[in-house]
Amino acid sequence: MEFTHGAPYTRISIGDLINDDRLKTSREGIISSGNNILLFVTLDKTKQLNAKLQYNDFFENDLFHWDSQTTQTINTPRIQKIVKGEVEVLLFARVHEKTKSKTNAFIYCGRLSYKSHNPDTSKPVHIIFTCLDYEEEPNAQLAKIYDWIPSGDQPRTANYVTVAPNAKAVKQSGSGGQGYAKDRAAKVATELHAMRAAIDFYKNLGYEVVDTSSNESFDLLCAKGSEVLKIEVKGTASLGKQVLVTANEVKEARMSGVKTDLFILHSIKVVESKATGGTINRIECWNPSDDSLVPTMFKHSIS
Repeated sequence: MEFTHGAPYTRISIGDLINDDRLKTSREGIISSGNNILLFVTLDKTKQLNAKLQYNDFFENDLFHWDSQTTQTINTPRIQKIVKGEVEVLLFARVHEKTKSKTNAFIYCGRLSYKSHNPDTSKPVHIIFTCLDYEEEPNAQLAKIYDWIPSGDQPRTANYVTVAPNAKAVKQSGSGGQGYAKDRAAKVATELHAMRAAIDFYKNLGYEVVDTSSNESFDLLCAKGSEVLKIEVKGTASLGKQVLVTANEVKEARMSGVKTDLFILHSIKVVESKATGGTINRIECWNPSDDSLVPTMFKHSIS
C-alpha cells in the first residue's frame, strides 16, 4: 500500500488501508505491521502530563530525530530490525495532538532509513533517520512539520543536541514558483543543475535552445525546423511526485499555438551546495488539468 506524501491520515484510515484492525484501538507510537514499522509522532509534547521526560522528535533538514519508547535500547529486537534495515519504517507525524478540542490527523512524511543513534541514550534511545522521501518543496502541512523545533526549555532525554537545528526553512520565490528551501545556495544549485540538464537534453534532440527564464513565464524556447516548443523546467531532490507551478506557468502551458513540455529532473543530489545526478521525467504536451492542481496560496483583497 502506498501512502500519499503530505496527506492526512487517521489511525483508523491507515488500519483500513493496510487491513490491520489493531490501529483502530491502539495508541502506541510504534507499531509493527507485516514488513513495516509505523511511527506515529506528535511533535509538540508540552501538554504531556509527565513533564519529567519529554520525547524529542523533530526534523533537521532531511534528518529525523526520534526517541524510542522508554523500554527500548539499541539492542531491543524491534530496534535492531530498524538498524539492520530488515523492515520499512513509515513516519506519520503531526505538530499538535488537538486543535480546538478536535483530534488532528497524522501527516504521512514518507520512509525513514536508520542513519545513527546516540550511544549515550537508552530507554529511550535517540535515533537519527534519513527521510528518504524528504520534499524540497513540501505542501503547507509537511512544511509545518519540517519547520517545528522543540523548545529550548523542554526537559530532554539526554544532552544529544550539540547545536540547535537549522533555522526554519526559508520561503523562497522565483521563476519556478514558491517553495521551502533548506538552504538558498542549495536551492539555486538545484535549479541551475536542472536548467543545464534540460538545455543539454533538447540540444541532443536537435533543437536550438534559448533560455527565456528571465523574461517569460516559461524557461526555455526550443526550435527545430518549423517545430517550436516551450519548456517549463523543475528541479528537485525529492522523487518528483509533486512540483510547484505558478498561475502564470499554468496559463502559459494552456495557451494554444505552441506546445509546452514539463521537464522534471528529480532525485538530484546536493552536497555542499553542489548539485549532481538526477532522473529525467519529460511530460510532453503538458496541459495541466484542474484536478491535478492543488491551491497552496490565495491572494486576499481587502475591501
